[in-house]
Amino acid sequence: MEGSSHDDSHALVGPFQALNSNAHQRGALNALVKTLTLQQVRELRLSLDEVDLHCDIIVELPLEISQMILRQLSLYQIFEARRVSSKWKQVLSSPQTVEPLLRTWFPAPIADTALHIPDGLSESSILSLKAEHIDAYRTGHAFSHMTYSWSCFLDGLSLDLVAYADGTMAWVDTTDSHSVNLLDLKTGEQHLFLPDSRARIMAIATSSSMVAALGWGRCDVWTPGAGDHYSLILPSATVSKVIVLGESLAIFHALPRWQDSTTCVEVVTWTLRDQKTSSFSVALSPRKDQLLSTVRMMVDDKGESLLFFQHVYKHVITPHVHYIRTSLDGDVLTREVIEIPNTKDYEDYSEVHTAPKEINGHAVIWQFVKNQWGDDFSELMLICYNFREDRLEVHTQVVSGLRTDADPDLSLFLWKDVGYVLEYEKAGPFFLKVIDLQDSTCSEAKMDLSVDTQKLGLGPQEEYDPGILPFGDERFLVSVSTHGFRVWCFDANVQMFDEDIAYKEKRRSNMERRLNLISQR
Repeated sequence: MEGSSHDDSHALVGPFQALNSNAHQRGALNALVKTLTLQQVRELRLSLDEVDLHCDIIVELPLEISQMILRQLSLYQIFEARRVSSKWKQVLSSPQTVEPLLRTWFPAPIADTALHIPDGLSESSILSLKAEHIDAYRTGHAFSHMTYSWSCFLDGLSLDLVAYADGTMAWVDTTDSHSVNLLDLKTGEQHLFLPDSRARIMAIATSSSMVAALGWGRCDVWTPGAGDHYSLILPSATVSKVIVLGESLAIFHALPRWQDSTTCVEVVTWTLRDQKTSSFSVALSPRKDQLLSTVRMMVDDKGESLLFFQHVYKHVITPHVHYIRTSLDGDVLTREVIEIPNTKDYEDYSEVHTAPKEINGHAVIWQFVKNQWGDDFSELMLICYNFREDRLEVHTQVVSGLRTDADPDLSLFLWKDVGYVLEYEKAGPFFLKVIDLQDSTCSEAKMDLSVDTQKLGLGPQEEYDPGILPFGDERFLVSVSTHGFRVWCFDANVQMFDEDIAYKEKRRSNMERRLNLISQR
């Protein structure tokens, strides 16, 4: 049966090739035919027998088959092909054709999307807007760009003193280490927060609801919208980590307990809604042979529970990850241990100073890359938490064009099925690359990386530090360095307060060239 289907599929290739010599479309049609069942192939052949091959086959074929064919095109090709005719536009604008291609990025209703959607847009226009957004993210072609210089040079940048959430950057002024700056990337509105004690700030965190600054034995919380200020006295003065999500705040301090070879995490939680504080401790790996491990912590996607992850990788027979989920009061809700592949030959590119983030129902807790010297591909291994299933998962994928062997100074940021890689060499150029996890490829981003050194306050002899990519979401990608930060925006209808006009003009020219190349094929 399978053999007959395969033979029939080859018999269909010729007519399609006669219709259009475009290599991309031939490849798409071939890929489609190979996915059809025997019955579908027979029905398609019967339909083709009745079609005049000198006419527009998309118009003559049954609508369902036309939609199946056109869904094999890339998102960008789909929305450019709508120019062919009114019939093509009708088929290519239908939700049945486009929505399956957008579902990975936009599983929620239109009203819940993070994109800014102007009022009065038709359904097909909204689908076009979403497709354009995904194409910009996948190809590394952001709609706009801005740079911002710190008020002073940050010698030895610490990500504990920089935070990002929902289009807002926060950072500590290192000239005195006791003030927090907040900047809205869209409006340019700024806030300055000062703790009552004027004590040194050791770490900060922010969300759409509040900003938190952690000092010795206390944590100050501000709500920029309401203008309220809260001071939390902590049970320990030990320097810790603070994480904020929505209206929930958690302060962690992890320390080893040598008497039983476990790692104990002391926790303080606080919620803005009821201003309730809870203190408790969580014991992680109970393994007696555990001697070396790393721990990462986060608040869940709803701000209702805490997640603790411990990667045990030295002096054990099998590396594993120990996971515990607790309530904000410390009650254990879930506990799990999973075995993972040995990461001895991998490099860990997880930003340990930033909390993992929820992305489309998952959070990447650790990300590892293995590259053999001289090979033009790398293996990417992701240890993820599945929020929907409440469990840990391990995903591995070989990505062509991703090389880490020649460049140890590399920063990796993942969002949904796209990854961004910022790589550079000492006293050399730097590159921004895009990983497409759907195609398992890595290629150079189309974004212009030129830097306005004058705007960053750099002298003619000073070298620009490209920094790292610790932050981002559906709309913004943020690169942080000792000189300041750069932001790329992937929302066509969001205007940042200090956009680079030259960048937008270069993007417009690049898009025109891209359209011309497509039309000439």
